[in-house]
Amino acid sequence: MLLNNDPKESDLEDDDMILNSDGYGHGQALPTAEDVSPTSPLEFNRSTNQMMAHQPQGSPPPPSNNYNQNRNPDDNAAPRQMFEGKDADDAETLASMGPYPSWNEHVPISQFEIKAVLDELTRKFGFQRSNMENIYDHLLTQLDSRSSRLNPIVALTSLHASYIGGDNSNYKKWFFAAQLDLDEDVGFSNMRLHGKAYKRNKKIAKQKNIDIKEQRRKAKEAEDEFISDKMKLEFTPEELERNIDFKIADYKWKSKMNELTAKEQIEQIGLYLLIWGEANQVRFLPECLCFIFKCALDHHNHTKTQQWESVPELTFLDDIITPIYDFLRDQAYFVDSKGRHIRKERDHKDIIGYDDVNQLFWYPEGIERIKLRSTNERLLDIPLIER
Repeated sequence: MLLNNDPKESDLEDDDMILNSDGYGHGQALPTAEDVSPTSPLEFNRSTNQMMAHQPQGSPPPPSNNYNQNRNPDDNAAPRQMFEGKDADDAETLASMGPYPSWNEHVPISQFEIKAVLDELTRKFGFQRSNMENIYDHLLTQLDSRSSRLNPIVALTSLHASYIGGDNSNYKKWFFAAQLDLDEDVGFSNMRLHGKAYKRNKKIAKQKNIDIKEQRRKAKEAEDEFISDKMKLEFTPEELERNIDFKIADYKWKSKMNELTAKEQIEQIGLYLLIWGEANQVRFLPECLCFIFKCALDHHNHTKTQQWESVPELTFLDDIITPIYDFLRDQAYFVDSKGRHIRKERDHKDIIGYDDVNQLFWYPEGIERIKLRSTNERLLDIPLIER
């Protein structure tokens, strides 16, 4: 299925970027980074999670709020000792620009504003402060790298395409495979699912006195209105013979991506990276992370214009990541009387592993089966903003 995790910075050249001036070219290839596995498994250890336990392997230590405090006093003198004349002046100028010299001036969003966005997300969802500091450095490093050879606006847009909005981003592939676009338009309860999920939808619709056909008709009218307000879509004879719903959905997706501000792009990239930074072994469930990100993004967008209260640090780790980790661990281990984890004598076919859990999030029929333990209510019967 879709097994890419965190796409890292690639060596893209200007000629590799196929973008319109607005950032997302309809019907054109979008820039993406190489998808590589981020890290080897990390052992869950609450005694060390305050700092680096949940950071990608090889990540630098968390940056200080004042980068000058981390420097050797002799560092600024080094350029003058190594160079002479104009070369020395250029070297000193570069050193004075800080760790991200290319993301300094004429950028769509400043370093200070990026830090403020990450700080807000950290307080809203209860991420670890050390995670936020590391992700800030990770994000600025990527932006600085791309903007060193691209226009800063293109650098940000291409990075957003790599993580969220591009044709090759894992999130977009999952979004359409799981039919989350239809969830946003008509809701899972009104979707035409298959098998037992279809029967459950009909039963719930009857209980709530909902006309599924009427809901679909309203969604179709809204879609037609959206298309009529935009540029006319053209279809080839071959496409007219096939189902063209995906092309319309893809057009709507790219239109939405094209309307994002620089701050909104940073919010989405930052939220994805903050979730990934705390995910521990759940990083091996990439589609599960996509679902968590989608739920978090819906909540964030809903609370932008409302009053919200900060939640304690470690809330996200304790309430979201740890229960999934514990379930996976308990499939293979049990704790003996001395507190040691002992491997269970179970056949592999009887163990619910990473792939089994991740597969639940591949299709709408899988996501539809998720229920709340407290009320036995389907998660997807709850409004988007409350999930």
